[in-house]
Amino acid sequence: MTHTNKTQTSENQTQSHVDEIHQQGYTVVRDAIAPELVAEIRDCLAGLEDEGKMPFSENNFEGFKTGRIFNLLNHSELFAQIPIHDNLLPIGEGMLDHGLLLSSISAIALHPGESAQPIHADTQLLNLVRPHVPISVTCMIAISDYTADNGATRIVPGSHLLKENPEYGGEFNNAISVEFSAGSALFLDSQLWHGGGANNSTEPRIGVVLAYCAGWTRPQENLLLGLPKEKAQRLPRRLQELLGYSIYKGQWGHIARQDPIEQLGSAPGKGMVWDASERKKSQGA
Repeated sequence: MTHTNKTQTSENQTQSHVDEIHQQGYTVVRDAIAPELVAEIRDCLAGLEDEGKMPFSENNFEGFKTGRIFNLLNHSELFAQIPIHDNLLPIGEGMLDHGLLLSSISAIALHPGESAQPIHADTQLLNLVRPHVPISVTCMIAISDYTADNGATRIVPGSHLLKENPEYGGEFNNAISVEFSAGSALFLDSQLWHGGGANNSTEPRIGVVLAYCAGWTRPQENLLLGLPKEKAQRLPRRLQELLGYSIYKGQWGHIARQDPIEQLGSAPGKGMVWDASERKKSQGA
């Protein structure tokens, strides 16, 4: 079932969120997805967990008491609504551009007794001089409330503008917990220093995490190979484009001068930038 949200984010609200990310490195979108969708996702994830598809991680960074599941699009069509949601995608596009890609879509269940995750930046392993133009944006959608007690994400405001990455395993007294209710979403610039908190409560902290990346970068998850073609064919056209069935700026990602969207048997794709330049020259003649 596809849900609509009565509090659809306006263009002015979208720009306000984009401005906040530029200024402080993060923003919170209150009531981003409908309560009915939150409930369906919670039930779906509970079923996947019961099937053993959200095992605890085996390293300190991901968490010894944290269950994770990747490539959610391959587990239920329910999740196809999230990357193209009217309250989420425009913010990603505002930070990057319309040619952005879906970098990852996963779920995280941070269970009681989990310790705090090391503070990090999502792109700190890349050989880039900081600060740089935004190349990816992370969005955490709360399926249960995020509180300081149950491990809400800790962030260092403004750290996306620093020249250095955080010291792994270091102490950060200036980190704050970002609390928000189920259905709300936290957006981060990929350069922002952040990490999950410790879960000192009696219930798991559950969220869906998606990341958008610039169309010229490599996504974190290889969703093109990870999602069977027959499943990709059933997705909305915009989501197909986000998966990589698209050309960035009419040049990057083509297949022998063909838009990858045509591999799905869809309507004709976009032409190459070189052809567009030739058409423009002919029209001006």
